Amino acid sequence: RALHDQGIHCPNDVQVIGYDDIEFAKRFTPPLTTIKQDRKMLGELAAQELIKQMEHTKDKKEHVIKIPVTLIERETTKNF
Repeated sequence: RALHDQGIHCPNDVQVIGYDDIEFAKRFTPPLTTIKQDRKMLGELAAQELIKQMEHTKDKKEHVIKIPVTLIERETTKNF
């Protein structure tokens, strides 16, 4: 809405993407394109990783855990 008030039109002048696909995202004007992730899975993996680190304090090996995400396309972006 603030962009619109300044004469900036979304998605023609600027495109906006949010993250987490919160419930309110589809209620924005215009509805917000977002990246959706499985927050339950994220929490479970974080807890498992924390427990592992607490049990194996000598292992300081860093690693990356990838969680699948989905693009939820709404009105704040457009294809060229």
